Amino acid sequence: MLGKVLGGRYTLLERIGAGGMAVVYKAHCSLLDRMVAVKILREELSQDEQVVQRFKREAQSVARLSHPNIVSIYDVGSEAGYYYIVMEYIDGITLKEAIQSEQGMKPERALQIAIQVCSALSHAHRQGIIHRDIKPQNIILSKDDAVKVTDFGIALAAAGGTLTHSGKLLGSVHYISPEQAKGSIIDQTSDLYSLGAVLYELITGRVPFEGDSPIAVAFQHVNAPIVPPAQILPALAPSIDYLINKSLSKNPRQRFATAQEMQQALEAALEGKSVDLIESRLIVSTGASDSAHTMQLNPVAKAEKTVIHSTSRNKWPRLAWSMGLLLLVAVAAYLMAPRFVAVPDLVVPSVQGKMLEEALHELQQSGLQGTVLTQEFNASVGKNRVISQVPVPNALVKPGREIQLAISLGPAMGIVPNLKGKNFDESSVLIANAGFIVGAIEPVFLAQTPLDEVLSQIPAAETQQPLGTPISLIVNRGQQQTSSEMPSLLTLTIEEGGKLASQLEIVISPIREKPSDQFFAGHIIEQDVLPGTKLMPGSTVGITVSSGPGPAAKTEGFAIRMPESETRQELIVTVTDQKSQREEYRGFHESGELVNAIIHYFGAGKAQAVIDGKLIKEKQLH
Repeated sequence: MLGKVLGGRYTLLERIGAGGMAVVYKAHCSLLDRMVAVKILREELSQDEQVVQRFKREAQSVARLSHPNIVSIYDVGSEAGYYYIVMEYIDGITLKEAIQSEQGMKPERALQIAIQVCSALSHAHRQGIIHRDIKPQNIILSKDDAVKVTDFGIALAAAGGTLTHSGKLLGSVHYISPEQAKGSIIDQTSDLYSLGAVLYELITGRVPFEGDSPIAVAFQHVNAPIVPPAQILPALAPSIDYLINKSLSKNPRQRFATAQEMQQALEAALEGKSVDLIESRLIVSTGASDSAHTMQLNPVAKAEKTVIHSTSRNKWPRLAWSMGLLLLVAVAAYLMAPRFVAVPDLVVPSVQGKMLEEALHELQQSGLQGTVLTQEFNASVGKNRVISQVPVPNALVKPGREIQLAISLGPAMGIVPNLKGKNFDESSVLIANAGFIVGAIEPVFLAQTPLDEVLSQIPAAETQQPLGTPISLIVNRGQQQTSSEMPSLLTLTIEEGGKLASQLEIVISPIREKPSDQFFAGHIIEQDVLPGTKLMPGSTVGITVSSGPGPAAKTEGFAIRMPESETRQELIVTVTDQKSQREEYRGFHESGELVNAIIHYFGAGKAQAVIDGKLIKEKQLH
């Protein structure tokens, strides 16, 4: 595979990793001249539709995420049976490699790494994405010690599903949560358990459980207690021991409720705070302690001491009969207790998009408790509506569970500046500084008014508007000038189009972007004003620019017969296509020799053969 070019732009340079589903290569993107990582689905799995869908889901999952601690997705494609994802390339090592090389990590460094992973998980969970495979191999440390979470290949969307897939465990068994091991429905606390297992290994130098087989390890996650980290490292701070034990609780409700809550505990431990202070912070942040959701059982009263006199010859039969009866009652009580104590699970309803009051009422009617975790500006979700919720919809929880809500404050608003009487250039800066964009420009021609002065604006000055709103202006362009015809800007680069528009005193605004497989990034693919339309100087024309990926590379042969000559002649073959005009071949040949040149081109174009500055053959490329 090394040297292979995918999508006409990604040249595979070096194999840098491999997993059960895919192989990862370091590659060079010729279009943007940068290094990328290309994950290619294994060839033997590319015929399995379920695996392909899972592979595509990773790209869809991560494409929704934008966070400094999550590896970015740049591109997705398929070619000749290969399915691939193009990702941000991180020059560094996996956390697993760091564990093996450092042979014991300082607690402070381990906490700093876990804090950054928590920040990434908090962002993913707010978007309704559960990673499901947090492990040291999926955490990358860059050379400047930045932490990046990668490999959302088995990420679970908010609609959810269960752990098993065709009877196999999904997730790495040494870091898998008990509910994943049992095949139960999971929520975001499963990721926090896995992070706890990673932190356990960072601190102690070993994984929480070992076994002869994956099933044996999974069984221990469900049933066996961990060896407390403080028992392995007696000098370990109690606060660190506490938060690792809490994150590795078998019961999800006894773990940290959210990644944000776990991050706060990690930060407090890094600051040297005590266990009591960390616990008090958690109670304040969640609004209630776990006792609010715990059923209280009265202790069994101690049986009074019984004195048995030995005067009767029937002492032993009666004693045996009494002990047997007590044992029978005890066994019956043990077997029947779960029927009276067990509390059935509830399905968390979806309240996303609903008004806060309606969401709280619906949760209360479902036997749950809704609380507002955050309030944030959001342009796509109306004011006082629910943006996201934790636990996610369809998760199974106990009655009374707290459902944390993120509430929209609506779009961020700003005050429109007063632009009347100001110069157009100054107005453009004021508009941008206030968080708005320049909208349509309507020119007027007044000889007695300063050139480029703003005469009026829409929306009006000092009004409150959503940030990003276009501000339309009426601008004086001086003495009346003659109109000119709008040229075609299609296929030009944005620089070429801007230069041509500038010559005609036409303003290019706004500039939009959209994907195109016909034109390379930076080329104009649409214009708001048709070519040939009469425009006055100062008129604005909106354009749409391709964001890529552009046409795929094509290859074709070009046969040239060298003309008769007494000496060797130099042949030059050039290609003009949608990408550029460039030289494809140059070489000296004998008289009458047949030269077969291989040319590479993008989209439509032409190939030309030139000898001594004269065109001897031309070929159209389609």
